[in-house]
Amino acid sequence: MPDLSKDALRTEAASSTSLPLPGRLADVVAAAEHEAKLKAAQFRWDPITGRTTAPSSDQPRNPRRLNVLMTKGGKSLFYSLMDERVRLFWPGETVTEAPDIVVTTEPEKLADDPLSLDLAGEVWQRLRSGAAKLLIDSSSEGYAFAPERFARIDAALHAVGLGPSDCIYVTQHRGFRADYLAHRRALGLDGAGMDVLVHDRYIQYLFAAALKPGPARFREQLKAYAAAEAVRERRFISLNNKFRPVRMLFLLRLLQDGLWSSGYISLGKLYEFGGRAVSKPKLMQQLTVIEQLRPLAEQLTPLFEQLESYSPQYVGLEGRAPTRAADDLMIVPKMFEEYGQSWFSIVLETDFSDRLHRITEKPFKPLLCFHPMILLGSCGSLGLIKQYGFSTFSGLFDESYDQEADPLARFEMVYEQVDRLCRMDEAELAQRCDSVQEAWSSMPAGA
Repeated sequence: MPDLSKDALRTEAASSTSLPLPGRLADVVAAAEHEAKLKAAQFRWDPITGRTTAPSSDQPRNPRRLNVLMTKGGKSLFYSLMDERVRLFWPGETVTEAPDIVVTTEPEKLADDPLSLDLAGEVWQRLRSGAAKLLIDSSSEGYAFAPERFARIDAALHAVGLGPSDCIYVTQHRGFRADYLAHRRALGLDGAGMDVLVHDRYIQYLFAAALKPGPARFREQLKAYAAAEAVRERRFISLNNKFRPVRMLFLLRLLQDGLWSSGYISLGKLYEFGGRAVSKPKLMQQLTVIEQLRPLAEQLTPLFEQLESYSPQYVGLEGRAPTRAADDLMIVPKMFEEYGQSWFSIVLETDFSDRLHRITEKPFKPLLCFHPMILLGSCGSLGLIKQYGFSTFSGLFDESYDQEADPLARFEMVYEQVDRLCRMDEAELAQRCDSVQEAWSSMPAGA
């Protein structure tokens, strides 16, 4: 059994700029790469149902292309799909083949005026005949089902001769379909209505970007992980960009308890959201939107001016604000030096509720950088990450917080662990992190 102690890994990392993966880790990586190639060779995707299957003997070796016609608007789930069987046609481009799917990324514009899609007559005819489907791509958001909004969309579709069965709605919200079907039943409507599919767009984008460089990127990040020092400047790293109520409450709590300087914390412009200015009174009001956390918010809001003084500050960008051209830094996992100078990550998710409806790309950034992570998100978020095949860090954190439905109790369970690790003797913390690494390294290949 090779020596997988932190000292041995650091010695190996320092001795060569082209570090071979140490012993057991090399076996794990090689097995994972082999398994991934096998799965990729067997992958088959049904774009209508969203189901994936392994090929059988009667399936064609080279299924025909799926022709996707994009309309004007924002980015679609197809942008990062990276599947050679999918052919995209862009606005203004001459369409040489009949589309199988027509995509709109602007549900509100569709509801206001479906003719704003600016489709040719023959494309409308394909949609009305059922030869093509209209895909309403809301995969960039996790909005809950809203009956009034859907009523407007249904009316707009009816005006151009389309029914619910001619369309597909894509969202990040995992409870959307059940709520939609319950609404239809309450109205006495027959049939399944519109197909509703779930797509984790930002997770897809993150992994498409992370995997594009191939195994070399993975190996470089593993080398950086192996080279981390036994004594580190700070305890944690926490990457935050946009204002979210629970995220701000957690940061305010760190300020209150004198723990802000224990971590590397990024914080975007407080009074800017989606490129639009937001007033301070509106932000302060947002802090109290979750009823169970209102007493905590009232306790912490006097510290808000102190939080203002730290905004904006950025981790891994040498103090520079990100530009629109560098927006990928907000999503793509990058092995910032701060990962090697801290012991764990605090991930403050976008959503915080008693029912899981989505996770974003945020928890996967530290995971892809081999950094132990504790997650403040909706109930069940950690369980969903495990369903994706990731191992988490039960050896370092008490992960029972993930099953706590009460928002305040879940908030306190996560905060208590962060507080404990920030105040722990560093030698003990290093030992705990080493034991997590040893447990991961000794997992059976392919596990």
